[in-house]
Amino acid sequence: RHSGLSAFPMAAEPEPPPLPLVSNILVVGLATPLAEVAAGPEAAPRSQRSFATTAADRERLRRARFAPELSASYPPDRPFAPGAGVACCFCAPSGLRISVGTAPSPSFASFVLTDEAYERSYGHVLTCHVPLALDTPLAQPEAPDDAGACGDASAAGEAGAGAAASEQGAASSEALSAMTAAAAAISSAAEPPPLLTVGDLSRGAAVWAPVALCIVSRRHAPLCFKAVLLAVHTLARASLKQPLSLSLETALTHLALAVPLPPPGGPAVRFVLHPELTAPPRAAAEPAAEPESDADDSPLTLHVRAPSSSELPSSDYSAASLLDRLRPPQLLHILQVLALEWQLVIVSDDDERRVGAAELFLQWLYPLAWTQAYVPTVPDGPWLDLLKAPFPYIIGLTSRQLGQLPTPLPERLCVLRLGGDSALTGARGVWSVSGPASPLPPLPPRENAALLSSLSRLCRTAGSLKHALASDAGSPASAAARGVDEGARLAFVHFFASLLRDLPRAREAGAAAAASAGDEADALDCQRTAFVDMAEPRARPFVSEFAQTQMFAQHVLAGRAPPAFQECSDAFLAERVASLSTSRRTPATTAEDVSLSMAARLEARMGGKKSALGGAMGSAAAATAATAAAAAEAGGKDAAPAAPGACAAFPKGLHSVPPPQSAAAPPPTGFSYPDGPPRSFPESLAPVSSPLPRLKGEPPPPPPAVSAETRRAWAEALRSLEAHAEQRQTGQKIGASVSAVVGGALLAAPAVGCQVQ
Repeated sequence: RHSGLSAFPMAAEPEPPPLPLVSNILVVGLATPLAEVAAGPEAAPRSQRSFATTAADRERLRRARFAPELSASYPPDRPFAPGAGVACCFCAPSGLRISVGTAPSPSFASFVLTDEAYERSYGHVLTCHVPLALDTPLAQPEAPDDAGACGDASAAGEAGAGAAASEQGAASSEALSAMTAAAAAISSAAEPPPLLTVGDLSRGAAVWAPVALCIVSRRHAPLCFKAVLLAVHTLARASLKQPLSLSLETALTHLALAVPLPPPGGPAVRFVLHPELTAPPRAAAEPAAEPESDADDSPLTLHVRAPSSSELPSSDYSAASLLDRLRPPQLLHILQVLALEWQLVIVSDDDERRVGAAELFLQWLYPLAWTQAYVPTVPDGPWLDLLKAPFPYIIGLTSRQLGQLPTPLPERLCVLRLGGDSALTGARGVWSVSGPASPLPPLPPRENAALLSSLSRLCRTAGSLKHALASDAGSPASAAARGVDEGARLAFVHFFASLLRDLPRAREAGAAAAASAGDEADALDCQRTAFVDMAEPRARPFVSEFAQTQMFAQHVLAGRAPPAFQECSDAFLAERVASLSTSRRTPATTAEDVSLSMAARLEARMGGKKSALGGAMGSAAAATAATAAAAAEAGGKDAAPAAPGACAAFPKGLHSVPPPQSAAAPPPTGFSYPDGPPRSFPESLAPVSSPLPRLKGEPPPPPPAVSAETRRAWAEALRSLEAHAEQRQTGQKIGASVSAVVGGALLAAPAVGCQVQ
């Protein structure tokens, strides 16, 4: 009567604890005493020698790169898992350089780390310069070469004297001892140079030391975190005139302890960094963030949101710069390299441009996920040996590191150079694509023609825009760039929707073949074979190699595509069937027309709910309209623009984090930072403790909106319709009716698209 299961029900597994938005806050500065690091792959501290004897030596040290060290890591109970050495390498990939005279402007960069579970962490780094004490010592130099030469000469003198004495037999032992003592006296006379300081190099001028403040997060939000880091730098400088009532240490630790990571499909997270930050922090060129409130004295608020699986992936990086500087054939060439999992090296001295290009390339591979090595920022030292690895990778280099490429280049290595623009002349740098040496299988003609046409239109549009690498949709110019981003995203989604359209049938055929063959057959290999056999003959060289990639295997083993891609694929296939089956179709339907048609149909199917296609486009348009209306109401440029990534409404709600508060009373004089941003986080400046809230994300993905039978009928219909269209273009006629091939029910009402099931 009392079984164990009924009397003692099994306890449910506890939910994992909520995750913070910021995993770690790192501070990396100069190691003392200053130790110069060598340029190139060795990147190890080297001898300073007697470098302060000439003006040329002093100038060389002004250009030298010094070893970094991890000054602080917060929170103490969440240590940076990769370790202090990795933190120093990626926060200062080429070492740190001191500046004499005036302090350089702050610079922003980011890096990516991937752990054993293929989970990525993103580092967002702001490097600023703080005063360096002139009595800061340099590393103790090694003995100069002339002293070593004296020692070698004395040893040679001993050996020569001994040989002469043995041959002649007349030299006395007193003479040999005298020679040895004289040689030792010469060797000891060369004393090492005295320990030098920074003041010996600057000759009394001000010296500035770089300090890297890094925010590590599981979310790559460069706009948000760049605004945070610039705000810290701005507040530190403003505190010299007016001390702060809340310490920067409290603001940063509150960010690491109290701001939750937004779950996919869950509410957006809004937070205030500092109550006295009312104006947006500005970089050297454009504002990194804008205030969200209309009141001038309201604190600046930022927010971060994770898209749901029913939305296409997006990022803060704008594709307009890539589409403006790279030609469509070059973009297709890069797509071939990545889709076949070959090797790609991106070369640029602009850290944001290099990482942004790599992130956009990964985004354009959707629904496939890159599972190979991904290091868009490679530090000097042994890390450069990764270039010699035989496996696929995406690696980012600076122009100074380009000489570390192996010679000869690997057969499957492609190099993309993103040249920098000249700040003096305004000349645009050269962007080029070279390699690989081994011939690439051509893209399938059907998908290649459609993608080339879409990219050509987008490249012409991007060339007429004034765009930034990472910009918000708050201004009309950046909103137009966002439209280009959306068009590029849809163009690549359509490419993979067409390329993978036979995959559901290949899954069924492969599973049946594996079941009939017994235990000896591998289901994945059978599905790969069926997928290749279903491809057109001209597409099989590319498809056969594409089917052997890890991305394809992962996509097949997942069993089902992401909901956003499935929705786009269903709409795309339905649109293709409808457009090819009607006799009044236009010769070339643009990608924009197809996208708007699909969005309208899906929205009608879903009862007015925004689809994955129309959601992002509608949000950008609504944000632009709301910004324009607010600007008109407030009188033009005096209106407050939207916050980073703002849209008209948050579909999953908004969670507001309480503003930071100090647990201890502030001093009467406030907080001032003459030495720049904080480089330590004492416990006395900790914020008021508040637990991380548990935010609910999206439920499990819904079942497919279109049945497998309908998708199979679409694929068969497309095969027949495309053959019919190709023969009609060559003047041939087909006697049999298309409706007899694919069934009259499917083509009875082609205008309804996805509703036919």
